[in-house]
Amino acid sequence: MILRMIVSAINPYKKKGIFRNKPFLLRCQKGLFSFSIKCMQNLYRRYAYYDSIYLGGIRIVQTCRDEEFEGWLKVIGKDAKPHLEPYKAKAGTSVLTASYGSQPLYSFFHFDRQLTICQNDKVLMINHSPSFFLNSEILGTFKKSVSSDILIRTEFKSHFSKVSTNSSTKDSDIEVELQQETMRNKVSLGKLSAPPVSRPEPIVQINPPIKRKRGVEVDESF
Repeated sequence: MILRMIVSAINPYKKKGIFRNKPFLLRCQKGLFSFSIKCMQNLYRRYAYYDSIYLGGIRIVQTCRDEEFEGWLKVIGKDAKPHLEPYKAKAGTSVLTASYGSQPLYSFFHFDRQLTICQNDKVLMINHSPSFFLNSEILGTFKKSVSSDILIRTEFKSHFSKVSTNSSTKDSDIEVELQQETMRNKVSLGKLSAPPVSRPEPIVQINPPIKRKRGVEVDESF
């Protein structure tokens, strides 16, 4: 869009500024650029979003952002850090913000729409703008709609949960076996807590008492 090109051209924070050696014109350039970005800030809030969902060890992030425009907000001194507050929603659908019917100057922004899933330090990222691409560190099967479909659909299936279920089952079996073995070997007050295993009893030799007489040990085992 032409307006985007103009705002980018008057950006005084580029490395090669137009009025670096002219302080008065440089201040005017900064003021014009700051005014333009502040006017577009409210519109940007309408369109941009960042959704982060935590489900146990899985994190899902869905975003629609113009990171270059956010960089412009930062250089003019705007606070671009997230500030969240708890919200108690009732059961069902809750409307948090009002919807807007029109989208003026939507084409001014260069939005990147992407879905990111993080699991065990591995990332799956699907990006829909400006062209579609996939970046995945998670093993699985990915499917995408053919060119004749009226709606672009994507599907990703990972076998991680299935593998983890089998491994957890094996771990539980091992744990049960260890518990059973512990119960067999556990002795409480001279009685076995589990049914005794038939084993030959060891021959225990009992030594008779030894008497001492005048420094001589007398063995009465005979």
